[in-house]
Amino acid sequence: MTAIIKPEMEKSPQSALVDTEPVRSGSPFRKVLMSSMVVWFLVIFCACELVARCCFSIRDSTPYSTKLSNFFLSDGHPDVLLFGSSVAVSSAFESDSSLGLTKNHLKEMYYGAVQLGQSLEAKTGKKLSINNLAVFGAMTNNAWMCATKLVEFKKIPKVMIYETASRDFFDAGMPKSFESDYYRVMASMHPKNSSKLIPAPLMAVYDLIVEGTPLAMVQNLVFDEQALRNPDLIHYETDYAFGAISYIYHERIRILTDLTTVAMRLTNRESTFQFSSEKNQLENRKKNPFSKISSAPTSTFVVDSAPQVGRFAEEKAYFIKLLQVCRHNHIKLIIVNMPVTPTYDALVPTPLRPRWPSELESEAKKYGFEVLNLDDRNVFSKADFIDFAHLNKGGAVKLNELLAKEIARRGLFNDL
Repeated sequence: MTAIIKPEMEKSPQSALVDTEPVRSGSPFRKVLMSSMVVWFLVIFCACELVARCCFSIRDSTPYSTKLSNFFLSDGHPDVLLFGSSVAVSSAFESDSSLGLTKNHLKEMYYGAVQLGQSLEAKTGKKLSINNLAVFGAMTNNAWMCATKLVEFKKIPKVMIYETASRDFFDAGMPKSFESDYYRVMASMHPKNSSKLIPAPLMAVYDLIVEGTPLAMVQNLVFDEQALRNPDLIHYETDYAFGAISYIYHERIRILTDLTTVAMRLTNRESTFQFSSEKNQLENRKKNPFSKISSAPTSTFVVDSAPQVGRFAEEKAYFIKLLQVCRHNHIKLIIVNMPVTPTYDALVPTPLRPRWPSELESEAKKYGFEVLNLDDRNVFSKADFIDFAHLNKGGAVKLNELLAKEIARRGLFNDL
């Protein structure tokens, strides 16, 4: 009995291979199966991504998310918008505090720019409504993202004033575009009428893929002659693009850290992974003084030039995209190089000092815009600053008066 069954039940590896080869080489069943697997993989991937984005966006709520939401979801449509990083936030807040308007407001959530509006009206004769959308820590990619959303929400202003400092173009201590809370807040916001046809989460994914980092990274690799010759740059660009497409991918270190920490707590042990990660983050902060203003003497910090030079090239690409959006939508863009102290300038990496702001001025000129360089040591002294970069009340009012005077002198509001 056993001898009869054995030939039927047992086959040599060769015979098994021969029997199944026709199925392998292109049977309809296999094609359908593979297609189904690909489709289901994409469905599951998108579902996980949407869940992850929703969960993280709730967990990573920021002070300025309310400020942005209130503006974009309101009926307001100001003539002039002020945006930029903390240098712009402080300028608007402190100048309005001189009028007694900011007594009960938080600086990071304040969206007024009344004193600047008054200075512009006095010098140009134009009475224009103005709001301030500047936020702490914003980089140039945030300015571009804001401009694209203004177009999407049909809130295109007549004028955009971008008050910026060199740090906004190279601070390697700040998150990449798609990694920032600013990007998560902005990418998930869409006009109410568009959500009737396409759900907002799907529009957010569309933003990330089509208008976000991956396409920009591909363009950078294609047009940069040195990119394909540099293995480190290729690795960086690829990792950056994957991170933009997959939220889980670029959160992988934090997820691994959390999982390791939980596992170590359950076993009553210490997580060396967590400690090494925290130590690495601390070392990075020490190398980049712009990532966090410290009370320690600035001379104790050393700027790591290499990553910041690379970040400058990246943010410059977003600056060009900002110029393109403004010219295409007939927005008058006024770029202001804000005054800072000599202490601040000393922190700028040496390779970037000759490139700022000359390269920005050159790019702006190509698109018909101007950079107003107001970083004048003969006008602004140490007494005009709160710290090494942010203006106080007197300094902010002085800046607005100088800015309005320069706009009037150049006739930048004549066609409004």
